[in-house]
Amino acid sequence: MRFKWKGNKENYNKKGFFKISSSLLLCIFILGLIVIPKSEPVSADEIKPKIDVTYLGSNPQEPMTGQDIEVRYQVTPQPFQYKIVKEKEIVLVLDGSGSMNDNNKIGNLKAAANAFIDKLKPVENLKIGIVVYNYIAKINPTENKSINENEYLLDVRDPRLKAVINNIKPYSQTGTGDGLRVGEFLLQKGDPNADKTLILMSDGEPTCYSIKKTGQYYEKIDDFNYLENSNAIDIRVDDYAYRGKSGLEYATTIGGIIKKKNHNIFSIGYGLGYVNSSSNIKMQKIHTSMGGVVNKDPSDINNTFFASDEGAIESIFGKIADKLLKSYSINDVKVNGYLGNGLTAVDGFEVNGNNKDVISVPPIVYELTKINGEDWYTAKPIIITFKIKANEAGKYHIFDSNSKLEYTAVDGKKISVPIADTSIVIKKFAIEDSKKLQVDFYPEKSGYLMGDSAKVVAGFTKPKGDEFNFNNAKFDITNGIPATIELKEGKPGLDFGTINDGVPTQQYSFNIKDNITESTNETTSHIINGKYSYIVKQDGSTAEVSGSKDAAINIKRGSVLAEIVDINGEKINSGIKVSLQDTATNSTFSTKESEEIDNGVVKFNTIPTGNYKATLTNIPAGYEFANGKEAIVSVNYENNIAKYKFVLNDISSINVNPNININYKRSIPENPTVGEDIDVDYEIVPESFKLSKSEREEIVLVLDGSSVDVDKLKVDANKFIQNLKTFMNGWHPEGILYNVKIGIVVYSSGANIYETNSSEILIDKDDGGFEQFINGIEPSKGKNIGEGLRKAEYILTHPEKSSVNANKTVILMSELPTEYDIKIGSVIKDKGYNVFTIGYGLGNKDKEKKMKEIHSSMGGTDKTFFKSGTEVIGNIIEEMNHKDSLQKYYRVNNLELKVRTGDAFDEVDGFGEGNNKAHTIKIPEIIYEKNEKNQQYEAKKIPKTFKIKANKPGEHYVFNETNENLMEYTNFKNEKISKKIPNHKINISDSIYEIKHGLYEGVKDNQISISEENVTIAGGTNVNFGAEFTTKSTAPTINLGIDENYEDIKKIKVYKLIDGELEEIDMQITQGSIIDKKKSYKIVLPKGISTGTKILIRYSAKLPNSKKIEYINSIKVGSSLKNATVTTTDTDEKDRLPDLF
Repeated sequence: MRFKWKGNKENYNKKGFFKISSSLLLCIFILGLIVIPKSEPVSADEIKPKIDVTYLGSNPQEPMTGQDIEVRYQVTPQPFQYKIVKEKEIVLVLDGSGSMNDNNKIGNLKAAANAFIDKLKPVENLKIGIVVYNYIAKINPTENKSINENEYLLDVRDPRLKAVINNIKPYSQTGTGDGLRVGEFLLQKGDPNADKTLILMSDGEPTCYSIKKTGQYYEKIDDFNYLENSNAIDIRVDDYAYRGKSGLEYATTIGGIIKKKNHNIFSIGYGLGYVNSSSNIKMQKIHTSMGGVVNKDPSDINNTFFASDEGAIESIFGKIADKLLKSYSINDVKVNGYLGNGLTAVDGFEVNGNNKDVISVPPIVYELTKINGEDWYTAKPIIITFKIKANEAGKYHIFDSNSKLEYTAVDGKKISVPIADTSIVIKKFAIEDSKKLQVDFYPEKSGYLMGDSAKVVAGFTKPKGDEFNFNNAKFDITNGIPATIELKEGKPGLDFGTINDGVPTQQYSFNIKDNITESTNETTSHIINGKYSYIVKQDGSTAEVSGSKDAAINIKRGSVLAEIVDINGEKINSGIKVSLQDTATNSTFSTKESEEIDNGVVKFNTIPTGNYKATLTNIPAGYEFANGKEAIVSVNYENNIAKYKFVLNDISSINVNPNININYKRSIPENPTVGEDIDVDYEIVPESFKLSKSEREEIVLVLDGSSVDVDKLKVDANKFIQNLKTFMNGWHPEGILYNVKIGIVVYSSGANIYETNSSEILIDKDDGGFEQFINGIEPSKGKNIGEGLRKAEYILTHPEKSSVNANKTVILMSELPTEYDIKIGSVIKDKGYNVFTIGYGLGNKDKEKKMKEIHSSMGGTDKTFFKSGTEVIGNIIEEMNHKDSLQKYYRVNNLELKVRTGDAFDEVDGFGEGNNKAHTIKIPEIIYEKNEKNQQYEAKKIPKTFKIKANKPGEHYVFNETNENLMEYTNFKNEKISKKIPNHKINISDSIYEIKHGLYEGVKDNQISISEENVTIAGGTNVNFGAEFTTKSTAPTINLGIDENYEDIKKIKVYKLIDGELEEIDMQITQGSIIDKKKSYKIVLPKGISTGTKILIRYSAKLPNSKKIEYINSIKVGSSLKNATVTTTDTDEKDRLPDLF
């Protein structure tokens, strides 16, 4: 409930207060008294992520008119915490041209793409589409057509995705541009708000392109192709180039269209030789045309181009999947505005229809780090450069005041960051200066922190033309290094030798030392003095030129400030310990830990540039983490004081516990076979709850009986009582408060407790005794506040009169005593009471300060201290009105599943830590959030999938039956809760095998040949039989049955087919009894045979001398059965055909 006063504060009593019903006042007041703290809300205007832009400098440092000037800015992304729940869409644009038949490329691609989809299956809200291109491009093609013309993007778990991949049949030319055009069409058909990714894979350069009948490239983003719309589109092959057009140019033209959409772009050059081969360079050109990034270091997170060997494509797809799972990209960062008057753009700018000077920033790729179930993102700074020039000397603003860095935040908001006003001085072109070497000496960054490593660049620029030769160029800082900086490596003297065209540079590396004279907020500039010299030659004449050049190093001290507050914003000053750790894996920064807290802040000083993880390693008893116990902060020169506020919930008075259940949902597929992956889906269901208040409210007024202003005190006390009586007599709004009991203590030199005739000291029904008691207070000497508080404590802890579970409040209404102990309030401090003070007669600041000391000694805060006056009641109510009665979040962060899988199943994924089938799975934090409409605390269901595969057929439980499989968590009262996980039985069929069984004809064209026709053969003939099947992930049991009438059965042999050659498998075959008139043989394959191996079982037997009799042999592989039938002819023995071998 929230009430807002109308009118000004001076009129509270005159106009507003007395018109408000006593019950309303009481409701608001009591809500304040029993407040449970609320977490500090995040501002709706908070930017996530925050990105800063900083000017670094120019090259040359002292430019002249007419020169090209390279300007450098740094874009610095700040770490942020956010749960990104956007829909995700991925389109795979896969090469299906004829060259994919070479060296089993197509087989490797299919395996890699299938593994890619498997890896992304756990991702929620993800859809995938596939474009396969040769000379034309098709969407999700199956045998003859697309899956469904209206189903462009399929759920990542849809089995049809793999059907599309497995159906790719290489054919014809490489139409990369058409593949990209249709891929972009597919993305445009998805959710416009989704996070979109395009992945291009090609094994060769583009060889064809689509054009209109008018001769221009076909650039319309649609799904038309030459076969479907030949009246509008034609296909041209590079070998027959049309007016200089090419497949590569077409692909980059379409790439330029895609770039404007700001998708995530990945490309794979498949089997194109080393990374800098001409074919890969052309692929990189297509990649960058779409907005993709090519980095010299392929492992860099910003790199999105991969060159793959023919056998390594699966690992590349795996890396891309990892990037998609563990990163977030912002692809639309731009500098948007106008150059300052008099400056002209030379290079690095985009063409813009509004005549603005637009600079695109490469995609910012944030790495995801999971901290206690929270998603934190960090990204590296990016340097952007562009070139400008001016024709007139003077001081110029690089950008005008309206120029901004623009991008889209994670919540979809458009963000504009003003670019700080920076000027550059351009000298007039001077003939003498233009004939000299231009010397530059500058730091790479605008500033550094103590403990940083600083790079400082020295370089020479040769003037245009060949009039002069410049030799023996040197730069030296031997005597110019200040005490705060030390040379990290190398020598102070640099030898450049002969200066030719270009801008030769070398770097110094320095350590920035700790200068204790500098405070955190100061910036000091430290000058490195450099000296240079070189020899200039012209027409046989020589001269030595020398001079000095200085570089200014700006230094600050870096700090991290961890502030710890409760959910009311009150600082917590005890029981706190914080650690600080560099997130970089190769950091030399030693982890720091501190429990020194000052005014609620733990401070770490002299912190170098970097991203750091701050961790609350200890908190006071009775608190829990409201916004997590860890956070990532960024420290750098521009943001040298990194701050983070940890918020703690007070859970000491919670009297409700969450009920969390786990339910079985389904298993996929419904009818699994041996060796097949099975997803067993469970769901963790946190039940909603309503936080109940304490069984009763106990409020004690502690009144100063010696107050000079005792009449005012009586009026205020009676106002409180009058309104509280409404609740005491049984009325309460919305059932929020009930069973209110009040006690009163009056003190002077001693202290008296108000008791009823029945000796009650906490009263819930009043017949006028309170008012009579208060009005009977007579001023007396002495002011023993301590005794008054001890009496209040006596009332609130009375074993018979007070309830242990009650919500307890003390209201002190007092003047300042002449003398008092600074710890006077310790008797009620740290008891969990709500403490309020109204001070009377506080005529000066010194008295007010001392009265606040007493208030603080009781555990009170600034927000619960009030001075007596006409507004005191209104002020108390207004203050209480700003607090919610319930905090916003509660968390369960230690839920675990402890399971042991059944013997019939093998674990594949989702089992966490453990071995020997016993596992402990940690579940992400459950966050209960208050629903403001119904005041219930609600938490989202958490899906949990176990991926298993069966190793034998039959009906089996997922988890071991003899063990307790448990879900365990700790409730709000720190009690351990254990619940059984429902076990589920799955019926497993044996694997289905495609078997060939008949007359064995040998190996032809590297394949086993078996005739399965029902043949007729003369009796007495020896017949060679063969049975063939392909292994799956689990070795099957094989049962061979040979008709009991066959004679002379020769040794049964088992082979595997390797590269077109049969290789015998040494194994034991067990002969059993006659079953169904067949001699039975059991064959068990040995371990170690790879999935997908072709197996041949070969045997021979002699037909009986019979006529027109049918003989049937059978072979059963797993649950699959195949017969081989032979019928004897009616030919006499003498006419028998030769034996078949």
